[in-house]
Amino acid sequence: MQSNYVLRAREKYDSYDPSCWTKAYFDYDSGGFNVYHKDHQFTPTGGGGEAEKIVGILLAKHNGKQVEFLPEQGIGYPVPDLGFDEQTRNFDLNLA
Repeated sequence: MQSNYVLRAREKYDSYDPSCWTKAYFDYDSGGFNVYHKDHQFTPTGGGGEAEKIVGILLAKHNGKQVEFLPEQGIGYPVPDLGFDEQTRNFDLNLA
C-alpha cells in the first residue's frame, strides 16, 4: 500500500500540463519525480544533458525529491536550471 505522501506526489506529477512539461520519471517508493519543461535546454555536448537527467533521477529515487527542470533562455542568461524543495538551483556540469 502506498503512503499518502506518495499518492499526493503522484497527483502533483499527473497535474503537470503535457503541453509545457514532459513527465520523465516517477518513483513509487519515494514519491520523487522528474519533469522537464519544454524550454529546458539539456546540453548536448560533453554528456552534460544526460548527467543532469541522471542526477535528477538519483535525487528523486533516493531522496524523494520532486525535481522540475525549468525553462532556460540559453547560454549567457543566468537562470536556475532546476527546482525542488521550493528552491531553485543552477546546475552546471562541465564533464569535458
